[in-house]
Amino acid sequence: VTGHALGRLWLASDAEDAGIILYLEDVAPDGQTSYVTGGRLRALFRKTAPAPADYPHTGPWHPMGVADAELLAPGEPTLLEIALMPTSWLFRAGHRIRLALAAADRDHLARLPFGRSPLLAILRGGARASSLTLPVVPRR
Repeated sequence: VTGHALGRLWLASDAEDAGIILYLEDVAPDGQTSYVTGGRLRALFRKTAPAPADYPHTGPWHPMGVADAELLAPGEPTLLEIALMPTSWLFRAGHRIRLALAAADRDHLARLPFGRSPLLAILRGGARASSLTLPVVPRR
């Protein structure tokens, strides 16, 4: 896996905003977990747009301006596209790939709405199936 992974999360929340953090992990057969990479997005700034021509960028571009902010409608499914930081990682035979999700991280993203964690439902099937796209490079 070399490059930027992309998480496409269809979720419903009981709150109007949420901080979402994705962690891509390597799980060894003995259960030992290694962090591979991660990405984060505040749901309020989920809007995507073409990246500016003079700004090299990979993955969905989130303008994050005041005019781009949009609250979540509680209970309504919403798509969040989250690019993970670039990585180059070899998942060995017998290992599993895990995508973990958090709604806060002590060092990087506070609980939103402030002071409590939202109740999130991740959709997994049909037209609103959440997915993870990995940049797989064949071994030579």
